[in-house]
Order: sequence, then C-alpha cells, then structure tokens
Amino acid sequence: MNKLKKITAVATLGLVMLTGCGSSAKDKALETLDLVGKAEQASSYKTDVNYTMNLNASYQEQTLEMALKMDFAIDVLVDANKMHSQGNMDINFMGNQQKVALDMYGYSDGDAYVLATNDGSSDVWRTQTVEQLPDATIQKESIKTLREMKMLRGMDGDKVKGKKTNKVVGEIEYETLADMIQILGTGEQMVGIEDYKGMTFPVTYQFYADDNRLASVTVDMKSAMKEAMIKSIGTEEAEINIDAAEFTMICYDYNEVKDFTIPEIKTEDSTDASDDEAFVLPTFYLGENEKVFA
Repeated sequence: MNKLKKITAVATLGLVMLTGCGSSAKDKALETLDLVGKAEQASSYKTDVNYTMNLNASYQEQTLEMALKMDFAIDVLVDANKMHSQGNMDINFMGNQQKVALDMYGYSDGDAYVLATNDGSSDVWRTQTVEQLPDATIQKESIKTLREMKMLRGMDGDKVKGKKTNKVVGEIEYETLADMIQILGTGEQMVGIEDYKGMTFPVTYQFYADDNRLASVTVDMKSAMKEAMIKSIGTEEAEINIDAAEFTMICYDYNEVKDFTIPEIKTEDSTDASDDEAFVLPTFYLGENEKVFA
C-alpha cells in the first residue's frame, strides 16, 4: 500500500509539473505576442522567401516525381506602397527541368495596386491588379488570430541575422497561410494553395528580442500536402513520399531599405496567366481525367 501511495504521489507530481510547464510555455507565447502587437510599424524592410517541395507518388503502376524550389529576395517600401522582388523558380517534373528567373515590381496605380512580372524572355511585363500589395509583416489585427493558435507555445528563439529572438510555435489555419503565400506574387499559383482549404499547418514564428518585429516564419506543409494528394487521387492505396514541403520567410533591415524607381512597364493586351507557359504548373494524371496535382 505504501508503495502504491508513493507511485501515485510521484505520478501526480509529474502531471503537475507537466501541466505547469505547458502553462508557462503558453504564457510565454502570449507575452511575446502582446509585445509584437505593440511593436512600431516599419516604413520598409527586406525579406528572403523560400518555398521548397519534393515529392514522389506511385499508384497502379504509374508514378509522379516532382520538385519545386522558389527563392526570392524582396525589398518593401511600406509607406510608398512599392515592392521589388528578384528570384528563381526551379521546377523538375518527371525528369524535365525548367528554371525561371523572375523580376517583379509592385506599386500603386490610382486606387488600385499592380504586380508586374518579367521572366527575362522579353521586355514585355505580365501585370495583374490586386487588392493590396503583399506584406510579410505581422499586422496588429493578426495578433488575435495568433493568440488563438492550437498547440501554442513560447520559448527562446534562435539567432536570426545575428540577433536574439523569441520563438512562438503553434498551428495556423489555411487562411493565415494563404495570406503569407501572397508574398510570392506570381509564384503563388505554383503552390496550389487552394488545395489546402480546411487544413492546419505547424508553424514557427521568431521575433527579434530588441524591437519585437518579425524575424522569421517557417510553415511545415508536409502532412497537409500528403492529405491533399490522397484526396486528389481518391484513394489511400497510393504510395506517397514527401521529402520536403516548407515555406520560409526571413525579415530584416527594417527602416533601412533605400528607395527605388519603378521601370517603364511595357505590357501586351492580354495578361491572362494561361497565355504564358512559364507560369503553368504541369498537370499529372493517374487515371482518366483524374487530376493529381495542379
């Protein structure tokens, strides 16, 4: 009986300690997010954006192999409503490789906002009108959403650009990820973000300890991508291996970006994305009219 009492006491103490640690971790996350909500809005910043995906699948003696990597360096002038992005998209689809270098400008045009993209193949720019320019920073109205994240925990972060950070981890909803992905501009359609509606994603935010601005954010999309592919194929019998599916942003040089000039944007009459094969993601069929990834 005494042994049983001791075991029960130890188990109870362990549970209390675990519960206490969980509460402390959540409290630290909430404290960090409160500070983020009070951070001074920057007039400009730089962000390096990466999206990496590597998968292979097989079903009924048919196979799919695809790798996609996007890297962009972006300068954002918040007050001037301007952005400039330069980067590359590397696509490997069933052994066929394609690399596209993209130059993109975002700017206001009257009451509208325009994204202009050039892939280097000519002097013609592809333009599209958007409701607002992509923004990688955390807006004050977003803090409530982050505070309500599932699995919310806070801890000391890693150094980013040589500076100390505070880390907040949790799970974000589809809508939050969709807002993030907009920073890719034209490359957004390559991610196929609408395939992930209704899903959640593990996320890691890091905020600079000195000014509480966003330092980095990393979203793990592997589990959601596998779920989306199973739904697309229509069966769980397919063998799906996803080596990588991750979206990352690193933000830095707040209030230090120099002004830049928007070049003359030469456009054609048609700006339909379907007119430009460089921006069409290949579609693979496992069965008759059964779209797996698009």
